[in-house]
Parts: sequence; C-alpha cells; structure tokens
Amino acid sequence: MEDESKQETALCRDVGSSIDGILLADFVKPAPGEFLAELGSGCGEVLLQVAYSNPDVHIDGLEIQEELVKIAKKRLLKSNVGESIRLFLGDVLCPPREMGHESYHHVFTNPPYFKVGTGRLPPDKQRALARFEQKGTLADFIACGAKLLCNGGVLYLIHRPERKNEIFTELNKVGLQPVRQCSVHDRINSPEVLLLIAAKKIEKASLVVEHPLFINKL
Repeated sequence: MEDESKQETALCRDVGSSIDGILLADFVKPAPGEFLAELGSGCGEVLLQVAYSNPDVHIDGLEIQEELVKIAKKRLLKSNVGESIRLFLGDVLCPPREMGHESYHHVFTNPPYFKVGTGRLPPDKQRALARFEQKGTLADFIACGAKLLCNGGVLYLIHRPERKNEIFTELNKVGLQPVRQCSVHDRINSPEVLLLIAAKKIEKASLVVEHPLFINKL
C-alpha cells in the first residue's frame, strides 16, 4: 500500500501538482452556494484547494484519464469536503449529461499548455496528455467552459503568456469577455512566465489588469 501511495503521488506530481494549480485555485472567487466545474481535474489538487477555501460551494470535476479520476476519488474519501464534490470521467469535447449546459456559475481550468508538434512529447502517456493538446485544444477547453456557464458566469484559466492573443480570440468567439488579468513572474524584474485570466459570459465588460504576482514571494 505504501508503494502504491508513492506511485500515485509521483504520478500526480508529473501531471500537474505545481504552483500553477495553487495560483489558479486562489484566483477563483465564488460566492457561497454557487456551482463550479473544473475542466481537466487531474488528481483533484486544485478542486480540493478551491473546496477547502470555499466550503459552501458545489464542485464538479471533469477528467479524461481514468487512472487520475480513481486517485482523485480516493483523495475525496479522505477529505472532509467530499460530499460537495462530484467527479466525472470524460473530455471537454463531449462532457457527460450530468454536467448540463449553463449549469455553473464558475468554470476553472489549467489546460495543456502546448500544441502537438511544438515540442517533444513526454514518454509516459499521462504526462503527455496533461501537457500537450492531444485530446482537446485551448479552443476546445474555452468552448466547453462557455457552454457550461450560465449567463453572468465566469471562466478562469491559467496558461502561457505567449498564447495570450489566442486566448482572447477564442474567448471572444464564444461570447466570453475578459474581466481580470494577472501576470505571474518568477521574481521582480523577471519575464512573465504564466498568465491568469478570468472571462465573464456577458455582452460587455471592462478588463481589470491586476498587480503581478511573484512566485518567490508566495
């Protein structure tokens, strides 16, 4: 059992246990009683962080890798927030019926950062799926979020800054208006390494550019 637990921990670390998830979880700002969904919930780290910080919300997680869903379910059983969380096996191209259109006030996601063909794929399948757009592109994740959000709902995502223009283009295509933007840097005076964006399902909205975050100060 101890060896199995170590293997699961190593797998979850490889597919997404990082500062990115911590930043995303903190960026999500729901109100009590609201319904949330995570696209690409992995082993459940971000989902659990959001649940612990917001104990009065309901969260659904969608993950394409069956092994990761099993690990996430184990973690939920050990937590004290499991009753407010549901996990589904599926993908953003065709989410399960239980995740109905326009059912959520907030959707958050840490999608794969890299297009297929822009780098060397990791040798293991789980890590490759988590980092490269093999089963869903950036556009697919954004489009799925838009379908799941109710009017006035908010999509939160973390991504690479070099894809900012593409992100804004895809948000506009599905009727989501950027309302918050926050750049992330390793340290003061260092280049931007990550970008947090919140976009609202609304006709018109103004964008607030927040103060940047510096990882070495977190």
